[in-house]
Amino acid sequence: PSQFTEDADGIAYPTTFWEVVLAMVFQVAACVTNAPLCVVADAYKALAVFFNGLGESSIGLVTRLRHDAVGWDDPVYGGRGRPPVRGKKWKLAQSLQQLPHEAITATIYGKTVALAIVVRDLWLRDVKQKVRVVVVGTTSRPILLASSVLNLTAQEIVEIYAARFALETLIRDLKQHIGLG
Repeated sequence: PSQFTEDADGIAYPTTFWEVVLAMVFQVAACVTNAPLCVVADAYKALAVFFNGLGESSIGLVTRLRHDAVGWDDPVYGGRGRPPVRGKKWKLAQSLQQLPHEAITATIYGKTVALAIVVRDLWLRDVKQKVRVVVVGTTSRPILLASSVLNLTAQEIVEIYAARFALETLIRDLKQHIGLG
C-alpha cells in the first residue's frame, strides 16, 4: 500500500499488485543474465496485464488457464467489408472433443505418464501476443496450460508447470523451518 507510481504527467497513484509483481520479476531478470528466464505462475494468474508485462521483455510465462478460457485463431479476411479483429473462437476445455489429439509421455512428480493433449497457438483476450495453449485430458475436467514461449513443446510446458508444486513445498519449508520471510 505504500508504493506509488508516477505517470507521464507527474501524477502519483498507488501501484497495483501486478505492477509490484512485475517489478520483482524484472529485478530477478536483471540478476540472471546468462540464461533465459521463464516465470511459472499458479492458476488464475493468466491475466493479460501479466502476459503483456512479461511479453514486453524477453521473459517467458507458463501458467494455467481457467476452465472457461477461450481463444481465437488468426483472423481471416474474406475480401469484403471491414477486416475481422479475431478469428474463430474456441472454448479451450472442449478442444479434446472437437480437435484431433495427440499422445505424449511426460515426467510428472517423478513418474512417466501418458497424456492425451491438444496443442494450439492462439490469441487470448487482451493479450498482445500469441500464446501456446496445451489442453491436457484428465479423468474429470481438462487442464488448460498456456505459455508465452512458442518454441516450447507440449511436453516441456507440462513438465515445467508440474515442477511448480515442488517449488511451492520448498518455499513453504524455507519459511516455516528456516525462517526466511
